[in-house]
Amino acid sequence: MPAEYVDLIIDVPALLDRQFTYELPEGVRLPVGAKVRVPFGRGEADGFVVASSAAPPGIAVKLVKAVYDLQFLPQDPLVRLAKAVSDYYCTPLSSSLACLWPPVVPRVKIERTLAVSQSVPANHATTQVDGSSTLMRGNRGSRWRYYLQRIKEEREAGRGVLVLIPEIKGMSAALRTLRDAFPGEVSELHSELTVFHDEALTCLCTRETRA
Repeated sequence: MPAEYVDLIIDVPALLDRQFTYELPEGVRLPVGAKVRVPFGRGEADGFVVASSAAPPGIAVKLVKAVYDLQFLPQDPLVRLAKAVSDYYCTPLSSSLACLWPPVVPRVKIERTLAVSQSVPANHATTQVDGSSTLMRGNRGSRWRYYLQRIKEEREAGRGVLVLIPEIKGMSAALRTLRDAFPGEVSELHSELTVFHDEALTCLCTRETRA
């Protein structure tokens, strides 16, 4: 699969709207407006996707390291509004886009994507997000038996697992299932426990039980 590239504006006002090209990990696609973490200079910086791109000839392109949770991605009309505000007030677009994102949003490392086995049901997908954890996704038709087996495999390999449940009303049943299978290893994060006003449940199977 050919590499994908994106043009970013870095959230450093002094750079104005200068664009920088970065490579995306294999199989990863990011929409305009996505907030990412990238290597920049001698450190790291946040940036915003403004367009798809091609590799600049003869220039080494760095890899996007992490993407902020896309459930907080501003809708297209808001992205257009940010551009209009920047044009009207002569401010960097990065400053306007930064105002559209909540001040605290979780981000996930993205380095490579695993191929989905033919034995995996069509409503499942498994993505390797870094060298020590696995992100598993499904829909209403997903079967817990498959997930529990995959979680067990990852845990036995010494890795952590992040399980996302799309509706908070499924929280109790999901936690019971996970805690029965992995006693003492499950922590939860959802809208009633955090500052995020969404209806998503995150069950964290970690190496240690966290408060």
